[in-house]
Amino acid sequence: MERTPSTSLVQQHGSQYLVCLAAVATRNLLVIHDPISKAILLVMILVAGMAPASVVAQFSYLGIDAEYTSMKIDGSSGNKTSHSQIRSNLSAVVRPFRHIGAGVAFSFPITTTSKFSFDKASTTGGNFNDWEFSYERSAAYKPNVYKYAFEQGSSVSLFVRIFLETRANVYIEGRGNFTSFDESFTLLRQYTPAVYWSVGDLRHPAVSAANFQYSVVHQMFVPSVRFGLSPHVGKNGFLNAYVGFDFFSFGGSSFSYSLSHEYDYSSIDQEYYVTMRGKLVGPKTAFMMGFGGGVFL
Repeated sequence: MERTPSTSLVQQHGSQYLVCLAAVATRNLLVIHDPISKAILLVMILVAGMAPASVVAQFSYLGIDAEYTSMKIDGSSGNKTSHSQIRSNLSAVVRPFRHIGAGVAFSFPITTTSKFSFDKASTTGGNFNDWEFSYERSAAYKPNVYKYAFEQGSSVSLFVRIFLETRANVYIEGRGNFTSFDESFTLLRQYTPAVYWSVGDLRHPAVSAANFQYSVVHQMFVPSVRFGLSPHVGKNGFLNAYVGFDFFSFGGSSFSYSLSHEYDYSSIDQEYYVTMRGKLVGPKTAFMMGFGGGVFL
């Protein structure tokens, strides 16, 4: 059952909230070039502009959600690199009309998991297997430290929520997220001296040391869409469940590093090299699902 609008402090300032939301969205619209991101921000501005100056919110929501996100960074066969997180999401929503709401959210990571593989990296020759197994002298080429990690940082989000019906409050939501994405790669290898036969001939060549440590923080605007429901429970409570997608857009590879990985003893006595490049390249889509609840005023 829908409640008659009251005059609580939060409700009285529903229009000011939407005006501030529109001002922030308009400012960021001027510096964003991605068409999907611009479209979401334009919707925010238009919805805020629809509210008359004397608007009184039907409902105002304060909520907290637990959210799982997963992004496949490189999914080619035998070369799986991925990132997943469990995040906490805090949100405030003003619902000035029966079918329209707008809000702001803050989320932060709780746990992060990264998986990676470079076994399809380009080489000058040989069979590079990401050092998953080594035999005889080739073990000297294996790094002592070998890590590649990703982590999405905290996010501030603006969103518009369209309620498709008012019983279970089924909704579709367009969201713009201001966030960061950390990328780091570390490869360390000790120098191994050459080995000679007793007669003085070379048996195994020396293996050069490697010391490559790289990190970068990608500052990003990330549009997203969510589909969910938020039924009211009890006198002032609500539940919230949703699934959705974040649409990331990265540039080119942020790093490139080459090092020796194998020595060919068969006929030409040649050392082979592998080149590893950053995998956060171009568009990436993250799947999410979340569940939580809160109170409404």
